[in-house]
Amino acid sequence: NGTKWNGSEWRKLALDDYDTSASIFGGVEDYSGSGAIIFMIRWFLYNHIKENNLTEKYDHFMVTRSDHYYQCIHNISEFSVGNRNLWIPPGQDYRGRTDRHLICGSDDVLDALDIFPTFMRSNWVRNMTGINTEQLLSRVWEEKKLNVNYFDRVMFTTALPSDTTRWAWAEDPVPGVPGLLLKYTVEYDMVQDVCP
Repeated sequence: NGTKWNGSEWRKLALDDYDTSASIFGGVEDYSGSGAIIFMIRWFLYNHIKENNLTEKYDHFMVTRSDHYYQCIHNISEFSVGNRNLWIPPGQDYRGRTDRHLICGSDDVLDALDIFPTFMRSNWVRNMTGINTEQLLSRVWEEKKLNVNYFDRVMFTTALPSDTTRWAWAEDPVPGVPGLLLKYTVEYDMVQDVCP
């Protein structure tokens, strides 16, 4: 009759079939992490691109974080896009594909961003336990036959001392950049090999 979908009951009904210990629900009620947040942002971006016909206006798309520090030039127009190719940096894959940065072409951007709708329509995800955002990305991109390529990492994730977080706290200072902190030192170390 639809009355159970009013108020907060929808959460129980919608999440009943899923492993709710998974970080893909981060941002919903008390779930840790930010999985639901990042995938909803991608859904909003998907709709914005579609409604504004941006795939007709741009050849390359970059989906990234606002807290990345680029230590050297990152020229996305040099990436070979099309033919189902996606580009991501190495590291932070957590048995899947990193959710922190993506480069793709206009023919593939909508498929690359269509994560939560695909997840909600798929039966395979109901059998997965403890799935994280990186594993979900990998599985959806595999299902959509998107080819994941890696490029040398030129950026690392940062934070200000006053920033809040749903996951990892930044503690180590970025050398040579007063007031900026490293969120993941492993990313910083990888960049030093590429952009000394």
